[in-house]
Amino acid sequence: MLSVLLHAGIRFHKSCCGGPGYRPRTLAEVRERRTYATANGEPFARALVRREIP
Repeated sequence: MLSVLLHAGIRFHKSCCGGPGYRPRTLAEVRERRTYATANGEPFARALVRREIP
């Protein structure tokens, strides 16, 4: 799971507002976001950090 995020370029640096933001916790969430990214042309890394899929 962690390797998927790291290979997509997602990091865990703390921002000024209390944490790195949303990160998927399960492989099901990763698959859901990959499907969304592929279907909508959104970069996979951006889809991974979305809290909710539209």
